Amino acid sequence: MPVQPTGPRPGTPQSSLKNSATGSVPLTLTGQTGTTADLFRVYDDSSLVFNIDSSGQSFTSGGTVASASDRRLKHNITDIDGALEKVLQMRGVEYNYNATLLPHTEGKRDMGFVAQEVKEVEPLLVKQPVSGYMEKYFHVEYAKVVPLLVEAVKEMQAVFLDTRLKEMKEEVAALEAHYAKGRAKRQAEIDGLREMVEKLLAEDNNDE
Repeated sequence: MPVQPTGPRPGTPQSSLKNSATGSVPLTLTGQTGTTADLFRVYDDSSLVFNIDSSGQSFTSGGTVASASDRRLKHNITDIDGALEKVLQMRGVEYNYNATLLPHTEGKRDMGFVAQEVKEVEPLLVKQPVSGYMEKYFHVEYAKVVPLLVEAVKEMQAVFLDTRLKEMKEEVAALEAHYAKGRAKRQAEIDGLREMVEKLLAEDNNDE
């Protein structure tokens, strides 16, 4: 598959690689067997910006990997409902990769989710490539877990505040009942003393 560099676009100091093959032929990067050299690197002058290492994992240096998220690019924007319930149903796990299917992961221990389990809870977090070697395997979009967690924390905070407010109201009601009972008891004692005084005064008057 021939790969041709194309010239910079007018007014922009950049170049690109163009797949000049016809048909459904991907741009393929193949590493050398047994080497630990990076498979792919992108530089800004002399600074490493992005690389894919020999195990197929991607890393960034001095930058970020971001998704387009401008409001102008979106419509039908709605809040995430039931985020806390969804998070509580998700199971974080530790695991070893199947080295028979992914030889470069031999002995690698990792953590994450099981895509099939996540798909049952929130299908939007799971994708399946439409072509290539990995097309029959499910993938989890871990970045999308972040907004789900944000809304789950907000729901949990709301539940906590509602629960605390209810507890405080119950505490206030209990204190009011306690002091009301105390006032009634003290009033009864005062009334009893008044009756005793009046009785003693009446007896004194009778003696005269």
